[in-house]
Amino acid sequence: MSTASLPSYVAPSFSRTPSYTAEPTAYEQRLALNRLRPRPSGEITKQSKGGGVSLRFVAQANDATLPVYGCGATVEGAVEVAKPDGVLSVDVKIKGTLHLKEIAEGGTVTYELCLSRMSLWNKDRDLGVCPPSLSFSLPLPSTFNDGKNDFPLPPTHEVHLNGMPGFRATVEYSVTAYVDKGILKKAATSILPKQQNSMTEPIPFHLTLTSSAYSLAAFMPYGPTPSLLSPNKQHTRIKLLRQSIVDVRNTVVFGTKTDIWRVKTIGQGSFQRGSGTVDSYISTESPIAKAGLLSNIGSSGAKSSGAKPGIVIASPSTTNPDYLYTWTRDSSLVFKAIIDQFTSGQDPSLRTLIDEFVSAEGILQQVSNPSGTVSSGGLGEPKFNIDETAFTGSWGRPQRDGPALRSIAIISYANWLIANGNSSWVTSTLWPIIELDLNYVASNWNQTTFDLWEEVSSSSFFTTAVQHRALREGSALATKIGQTSVVSNYNTQADNSLCFLQSYWNPTGAYITANTGGGRSGKDANTVLTSIHTFDAAAGCDATSFQPCSDKALSNLKVYVDAFRSIYGINSGISSTAAVATGRYPEDSYYNGNPWYLATFAVAEQLYDALIVWNAQGSLDVTSISLDFFRQFSASVAVGTYASSTSTFQTLTAAISNFADGFIAENAKYTPSDGGLSEQYDKNSGSPLSAVDLTWSYASALTVFEARSGFTSPSWGAKGLVVSSSCSGNTGGGGSTVAVTFNVDATTVFGG
Repeated sequence: MSTASLPSYVAPSFSRTPSYTAEPTAYEQRLALNRLRPRPSGEITKQSKGGGVSLRFVAQANDATLPVYGCGATVEGAVEVAKPDGVLSVDVKIKGTLHLKEIAEGGTVTYELCLSRMSLWNKDRDLGVCPPSLSFSLPLPSTFNDGKNDFPLPPTHEVHLNGMPGFRATVEYSVTAYVDKGILKKAATSILPKQQNSMTEPIPFHLTLTSSAYSLAAFMPYGPTPSLLSPNKQHTRIKLLRQSIVDVRNTVVFGTKTDIWRVKTIGQGSFQRGSGTVDSYISTESPIAKAGLLSNIGSSGAKSSGAKPGIVIASPSTTNPDYLYTWTRDSSLVFKAIIDQFTSGQDPSLRTLIDEFVSAEGILQQVSNPSGTVSSGGLGEPKFNIDETAFTGSWGRPQRDGPALRSIAIISYANWLIANGNSSWVTSTLWPIIELDLNYVASNWNQTTFDLWEEVSSSSFFTTAVQHRALREGSALATKIGQTSVVSNYNTQADNSLCFLQSYWNPTGAYITANTGGGRSGKDANTVLTSIHTFDAAAGCDATSFQPCSDKALSNLKVYVDAFRSIYGINSGISSTAAVATGRYPEDSYYNGNPWYLATFAVAEQLYDALIVWNAQGSLDVTSISLDFFRQFSASVAVGTYASSTSTFQTLTAAISNFADGFIAENAKYTPSDGGLSEQYDKNSGSPLSAVDLTWSYASALTVFEARSGFTSPSWGAKGLVVSSSCSGNTGGGGSTVAVTFNVDATTVFGG
């Protein structure tokens, strides 16, 4: 029994509570943003005693034994009937009860809290025989009525209240499926579990701070600031307490009500001061970027008129430059971001759009084009008209990253579908599309290709890396769905491409050479984009696949960023260790060579990805290769391993986090007031340039914002990869002995 009671409970005034939005509105500011948690993909099944009726719940944690739901959640699943013949009706019911037992005298009172019932099938109403599986979706009520007043629905809960008399109160909920066969009735029931002691899951709540403007100033814009009394910044800690009270006799003794109560901490958290400029920009730009991206997709897109369903236009711009086409590369990268938002539970409304994308890409695969037919090289065609016809003009072709990127995107969707019990659709609909792309990759990964900027025909680091990822993921998916005949070849070619990937490393310059041809320095956003689009948090800081926090990727990042410090006017006067605007490559002459939004965002995203891994593993390594990168943030740091408990780790990660924020701030500085993101901005004035509303720019904004929040995609299998020993004898940075065909007599085409 507690010695002190909480203040009397007062139901929240919902008229003062702002309606929920995923991002802060214009008059709000974000105090903290925790890592986004993906929507659970597991299932739980309960059966009737005879096994004839099964009650299946979806969207549950993989290790859960009983289904768990939050306040106002929707209970989703299916009732499965083993023998549907003769069934008269199928119903599902949610029931809540409160049991109050007086320990001293043994009396028990049971009170019904809620009752929701849904008829899934009825012989008198529905035609034919009862289906073997019936889906249901029932919302949990948010309140209950005691016959007089409405009260918030309590959570599953059990509490023991000591005293004279003592009480034990239990609140529990159940879901029951009823199958009526006349005389024979069957039921399957699941009890929703008790969560009173859980402090591991997020508990959403609305917090109102009421005080003087002076007192509240410490919380604005983002959190407590140092003061003379507290020289170090302190986190603001919040505890959620649950108080259970039994009004024993509804009387007052010596001015005190005869209540018995218990107070328990059920959740806690904190928020701290953040980066004002960046947080404000993200809160404003995030919904604009999402809307801008969706406006450029399909027949219903606000700016993609004329496009077939599922088709991504690169930009609505039709002159200077004309980007009103659909590129396989851009479309796949955009939809990988969309699919991640869907499969993680951030936006369930995106599924129809994803299905339209899959259908559109399946159609484009079959369109004969200047690169060939579906069976003779046509999959390497870089772009098509938005009505799904071939583009027949002169262009830099083939571009062999497209099939790899498309398969990566669709495989991520396929894995989610399999986890949610829809493997048959994966096998019948998705796999034929994926297999065409993967077979193309397996046969052509070591052939000449134009790079992602469509200018250099040779071999390209970005292309090789995404081809390698596609083959790894494709092999795993093929194994999962029983398409084992292709696995051996995919694995072999994945090993070969991984060998060749090592040859792009330039040990003398300590950076990754973007292309094997082209006559340029090789310092290129190509390499940074590779790092973020092949990020696998499970692989740690592995240098074999050039993970974001690997020593080679970090050294490369420094060399790449430094290449732009002196060539753009807008970077003039910025410290040599501060963030700057970056472009494609320093020799760029397209539109006179300028910063690109997606390139600058990519630098920040690589740094955020690195921070995710360092914080997860609790340490970071400084090697001789990455030493110069780390000395930007601590001049005295030495080669070694630094645990998260050390001041060195804390100093470095805090500085790198601020450094990453700086690149978002650079883009924020040159984002117009309407939030629109073009392809580039002028290197001297910062004014937007080239194609307006570039879909890839919007996608890059969304992915970097998510990386900053700690979001990661599921692993693609990069952990523990080993380069074949047959590659080790090759000179030039541990490259590959795999033969690569080059076509040096190539046409250069500038653009997109």
